[in-house]
Amino acid sequence: MNMSFKPTFAYLFRKSLKTFGLALLWVIFVLIGLPALIALISGTLGSFSLEDELSAQFISVPLGCILFIYFAMNQESFNFLIQNGVGRRTYWLAKSAVAGIMVILSEVISFVYLYGVYMPLKVHQQFFNGVRVDVNGNDVASSLLAMLYGKFTGNAVLDLILTSLVVIVGFAMLTALGMMIGSIMSLFSKRNQWLILAAIGIIAIFLIIMLGSGNLPAMHLAGFMKFVEFALGGAGVKSMYHFNPFIAMLSGIIFTAVLLYISKFFTLKLTAKAY
Repeated sequence: MNMSFKPTFAYLFRKSLKTFGLALLWVIFVLIGLPALIALISGTLGSFSLEDELSAQFISVPLGCILFIYFAMNQESFNFLIQNGVGRRTYWLAKSAVAGIMVILSEVISFVYLYGVYMPLKVHQQFFNGVRVDVNGNDVASSLLAMLYGKFTGNAVLDLILTSLVVIVGFAMLTALGMMIGSIMSLFSKRNQWLILAAIGIIAIFLIIMLGSGNLPAMHLAGFMKFVEFALGGAGVKSMYHFNPFIAMLSGIIFTAVLLYISKFFTLKLTAKAY
């Protein structure tokens, strides 16, 4: 069966929607349902508070992890589509298009949660319990990235839009990173994949220990932090909330394009494998 871009896209999109939905439900159960169940069993349900279980990043952080992990997974869908006549380039294009839609959908879900669920609940908690919600005249002050970009223009609506665009670019970069890593890892056997992951884990632990002990060269670390600050739009900025979102978006778009190019390069070298 020779499948073109459109049916390939439809297949990958349906599969991604199903996987994202199940993963998100599982996250909600673990973070809310499980604590509520434990409170019920232990007889402390009366002191259980939904507001206390939620955070501004309750949805966005898990969605970012899901985007990274899901789009790093290649082999199952690749095997099925290649065996049904889909070319590698078509597969990569369809997967990239699906990734773009899921990135935007993830930000929409995060936005609705933040301003349709989290903020109203916190305002409710503030009214009844005296818990202060510091929005400081700008609703985006409740989100993590808004601590960097929330007052860039001084206009609440415009700052909200710019912050949301930065989130979308961040999601896109994370997704592209997953696609790149997945395309490279898929070139190896399952055994070698585990060996590579173990080696990366050991190196990461070693670097964390070195960082914690202060044994990493200060000059290299300072240079890296300056680069990160520049990429986030914080070069020359002396206070939070005023980072430049346009620099952050431009940096993110460049990184995403590079990661996508690398993922395409290695995807075109993939072969179907029996797992």
